[in-house]
Amino acid sequence: MAEHERAPVAGMLGDLNQDVADDPRDRAGESVDDLNQLASRGVQQTRESRFVSQCLDRELLPFVHRGDYHCRDGRHPLVRTTCVKRVCLVLVAAALLAPASQARVAGGTPVALVTAETMNELLAVSLLSGRILKRLPMPSDPQNVATTVRTAVVVSTRGAAVTLVDIRRLQVVKVLRGFGSPHIPLISADGRFAYVTDDARGQLVVIDLVRRRVTRRVYVGLGAHHMAGDGPGNQLWIALGERARSIAVVDVSNAGHPHVIDHVDPRGRAHDLAFSTNDARVWVTYDDRPEVGVFAASTGRLLRLLHAGSPPQHIAFGPAGGGGHAYLTSGDDGTLRIFSSRTGRLLRIIRTSYGSFNLATYGSFVATSSLYRGTLMEFDEAGHRRLTRRVAPAARDLVVATLP
Repeated sequence: MAEHERAPVAGMLGDLNQDVADDPRDRAGESVDDLNQLASRGVQQTRESRFVSQCLDRELLPFVHRGDYHCRDGRHPLVRTTCVKRVCLVLVAAALLAPASQARVAGGTPVALVTAETMNELLAVSLLSGRILKRLPMPSDPQNVATTVRTAVVVSTRGAAVTLVDIRRLQVVKVLRGFGSPHIPLISADGRFAYVTDDARGQLVVIDLVRRRVTRRVYVGLGAHHMAGDGPGNQLWIALGERARSIAVVDVSNAGHPHVIDHVDPRGRAHDLAFSTNDARVWVTYDDRPEVGVFAASTGRLLRLLHAGSPPQHIAFGPAGGGGHAYLTSGDDGTLRIFSSRTGRLLRIIRTSYGSFNLATYGSFVATSSLYRGTLMEFDEAGHRRLTRRVAPAARDLVVATLP
């Protein structure tokens, strides 16, 4: 973490022994849809409602039985359905018309796994209700987390350890030790391996998630810290430091045997980085200026600079908006900028909790965690806030998993 990221923490946390996560004063429910959001859904909802009506008229829904019952005056027929089958129809209509925050329940329960750094815990927080489902004790100073469908990888920097968590059972299954100063985890494209940067030793450490053991350590350069991988699993870009003057390009086409193939000059002090949705470009944020650099992934050439919030910034991409959105946080500003990943055009700036550096995307949603205020926030792709919840004195990093 950059010096100015860490410095204000102690003064803002107050009594670290207080159980703030269960204090009713710290709870905030999901915000209701605003008028603009409702208006934007109006046309789609009308079409869906019309479809349901047409299905009824044409008897396209096999579980709906229509019966004509006459009123006492014998003149006006009354159309009814049986009670049980009417309930089925209501459920179908509700599913078609439900807002996204409710519709996503069908695929499971979205849960944010949040590192509560000062409490030495990993928190499992429901993104539907904001309720803390479970607290898992971690080795000292858990900072960053990544996940596969089954396993979460939690890196504890001061504890020099990496913890493997079974997501479905929300249970620790293995603690790996013997690191120098581990920092950032990343999952290989095939999901078999986890990569962890060890900046004190300048290593990229390979963990086999099936065998649950370290299988390889590759020297990539002192200060190895933030990193990003392309979708196909061909290469990683690793920033050599939190204020990196060089980025190592690592071939991971053989996922278990990575090796350095090149270096890129970031044209400044690079902090965080991420591959764009189509993997053709790498966006690089800085620790020394309010800009983000867009580089060609194939050549490492700087293509353009985009204005951003105050440094350091963090970045993630989501599949929304046709060509994809780029989400860029500036924790010191308390802002989240939404860009078009295809054109680089700034689409919207929204307010976040002060100290919200790290973020995670899933589906068409984005979530942030505040290092300074311990706040978890969730937004839809247009930037409408869905959830605000204070979960800890300091919420460092997060990923989103889906529980069955």
